[in-house]
Amino acid sequence: MDITSAKSDLWLGRVESALRSCALAGDAQGTVPDTFFDGLDVGLLNRMLLPLEYGGHPDAQTAMGRASIYSRLGAADPGLTIALPGPGLALPPVLALATPEQRANFFGRFQRDRPTWAAFAITEADAGSDATALTMVAEERGDHFVLNGSKYFITNGGRAEVVIVFATVDRKRGRFGIKAFMVDAASEGFSVDRTEDMLGLRSSQLAVLTMKDCKVPKECLLGGERRADSFTGAQASWDYMRPLLSSLIVGTTMRNLETICGAFEADGTPGRRRARQISCSGLRARVHMAWQLVLKAAWMFDHAGGSALDSSMAKAAAASVAAEVSYLACSTMQDVSLEESASLEMFVRNAKAFDILEGTGDMQRLMITKLMGGRSRGLIFGS
Repeated sequence: MDITSAKSDLWLGRVESALRSCALAGDAQGTVPDTFFDGLDVGLLNRMLLPLEYGGHPDAQTAMGRASIYSRLGAADPGLTIALPGPGLALPPVLALATPEQRANFFGRFQRDRPTWAAFAITEADAGSDATALTMVAEERGDHFVLNGSKYFITNGGRAEVVIVFATVDRKRGRFGIKAFMVDAASEGFSVDRTEDMLGLRSSQLAVLTMKDCKVPKECLLGGERRADSFTGAQASWDYMRPLLSSLIVGTTMRNLETICGAFEADGTPGRRRARQISCSGLRARVHMAWQLVLKAAWMFDHAGGSALDSSMAKAAAASVAAEVSYLACSTMQDVSLEESASLEMFVRNAKAFDILEGTGDMQRLMITKLMGGRSRGLIFGS
């Protein structure tokens, strides 16, 4: 079923309701509960982020639209939101690199009424934050490539039907030796070694994927052999995802902050209540600031093709204020209902993960420092 903007709010409301009702079960089970999909348009969930011509949601075609949607979904439950079916982080490299035939192949997988996932695999155990230092090798052999190596911390990796895998064909060429491959999870030599038992965002199921003599047809090399720089596809994924992820963090942080502040207002001690209200006011201002940074990063993505500086600022600010609110949540659990206490406890664990996802807070701050330094020199010297 297609959806128009007029129906968007009703549809999102149903998804929000399902997220809230299944949040604690998803956290306990470390997966998406089967009951989550009851009464939902699963086909539209699969296609939500796709281009309009492939049945995508009209309100998710811009970064501003996605920020609005994911702030609402994140407020309902961030772990399950990250675990929603669809292309996820694999979408941007397909949009940036794939040929028309490859796009049709990839997008066609989501034209179903059963949950379908994709994954984006670049992180390796020894590469750390240097995504260009890949050790997974893709060796050309006749009409196919053979992939060998492992990928770590792959979101939805254990449930993905297709994975966009980054590997090197020539380590000496650095980033220019990196290629992106569309790998079917059913391929011989492809295996899911394990899914991590995580502290927070447990529904998203971070997985370790191993390819051992995994044959990939040449037509699955994104962009074909003439593509000179496939690493731009990875950069496109980070530019695409950081405003979206930051909006999700802001949404869940605001929801939990309001729970905390509601408990504070019920505290009968005037002095203690006043001190806590001041804390709430300061945190509300910081959450609002983070949201403004998200909106600016999204606007820059839509109108200027992206901004690493604004996206890093949004991600760092959102994760930082989430951590601050989580500290306050620890002192509030005894003052709220059992269900609210369980939700706050889950938020405290999730907040630990927010600082790590899509680049740690320290990495974001380092990037901000470098980019601001470059901008300052440009302003000083008029370049």
